[in-house]
Amino acid sequence: MSQKNWFMIIIAAFLVPLFIFGIWSLLGDKPTISESENRALEPMPEFSMNALFRESFTRLFEKHYNDTFPMRDSMLSVNREMNKFFYFTPWKSDENSDNVTLVIAGYGNQVADRGEAMPPPEGMEEAITIQMPTRPVGDQDDAPISTEPPPLPELEDAVADLNTGIIYIVGTRAIEVVSWHPPAATRYGEALDRIVSALPDARIINLVTPNAGAFYGSAEYRSGIHDQQLMIDDMYEQLDESIVTVDAYSTMRYHVDEYMFFRTDHHWTQLGAYYAYSAFCDALGYNVVSLSDFETGEVYDFVGSMYTYTSSYPQSDVLRQNPDTVQWWRPRREVRAVVYSDPRMRSETSFEITLVASSTTISNKYLIFIQGDNPLIHITSDVGNGRKIAVLKESYGNAFIPFLVNHYEEVFVIDPRGFNGADKPDFYLPAFIAEHEIDDVLVINNTFVLSSTGYTSLLEAMLR
Repeated sequence: MSQKNWFMIIIAAFLVPLFIFGIWSLLGDKPTISESENRALEPMPEFSMNALFRESFTRLFEKHYNDTFPMRDSMLSVNREMNKFFYFTPWKSDENSDNVTLVIAGYGNQVADRGEAMPPPEGMEEAITIQMPTRPVGDQDDAPISTEPPPLPELEDAVADLNTGIIYIVGTRAIEVVSWHPPAATRYGEALDRIVSALPDARIINLVTPNAGAFYGSAEYRSGIHDQQLMIDDMYEQLDESIVTVDAYSTMRYHVDEYMFFRTDHHWTQLGAYYAYSAFCDALGYNVVSLSDFETGEVYDFVGSMYTYTSSYPQSDVLRQNPDTVQWWRPRREVRAVVYSDPRMRSETSFEITLVASSTTISNKYLIFIQGDNPLIHITSDVGNGRKIAVLKESYGNAFIPFLVNHYEEVFVIDPRGFNGADKPDFYLPAFIAEHEIDDVLVINNTFVLSSTGYTSLLEAMLR
């Protein structure tokens, strides 16, 4: 065979797969959810000449293509496997115990959700084992409330020495350690005060919720700089007195023996979100809607983000072997929820979602709540009172949002992570609030916002 023929064969071997891949990427089935990243993917934008000339179509199409090219999740999975060669965390287990404890030292697993993680504290010397209930929880709102909350779990049987880290596994639960960083907390409070100044005609509400470590971690990691009640209370005291603060911690403290947090995922359950919602109603003078007034159901075999973060370690197999149950509550109202990619809320960038899905085939079953993290969602309900609320949230807000449609005719759900960044639309909060004549603005976060500044910087960007 001549050298020329060999050259043509080599060129064909290179170009033909590229051609086939290109056709596949354009005409093949497009996923809407990334299971590995636990998020909704950018939808195909609607074409119009107007959108083409404004360049919004090309920008959104590029984001859609980057999210949906063939074998994307498989390639990301291979990349994560290769990255395992670059980190290792020592571990130790008690040979006489079935409980295995793991810590991932300095593992910044929440960068996408909360901004850059602060360095973990020193002195993490001991982890304590505890087995928490895994049962689904039914309607609990009619149970009498004692004047004294239930005791926190007794913590016994230390099984491992730990290095400095932010995730550890005890029994069948993975826990993230939150460490109070006062400068970060102060900056978050200052951002809220700036929101007050920028929105003089709106009522500003702040709800900072604890994570599972506040109730189910070892005593050492519930005290001192890890005392989540203390860090929330201290930050609330710094705020402008006009801000309505919601004490979710104290309400949730009465329900520590219930299924308020997932064991294999870093989020709360919708039951935990419900108790925070009841504290929200108390703070604003609303009547709490009983859980018995909601539709409800369960989705089984949920293995969440905490397993994903730790899956390269053999100790985390206990999470996979003990999956969570996702119990959901859906309001009995006529509700419509539409996602938008930019704050101008044009139809060519929108798609409709279900407020609370009743089932899912995806691995991240937390996405049944408002289909995960989207830049902007406009929810309308038949409550008929004319009230409007804007919710600035990260993923903890997703399970909380469905309860609001019983009190507001319009709910605008805004995820600051979807705006004011590279290749992301600009979002100026004061103009948006004024345009839609919004009455209340709720900023809801979990306590990691008090230990890092990543999310706060996104709030600040919405005021510039």
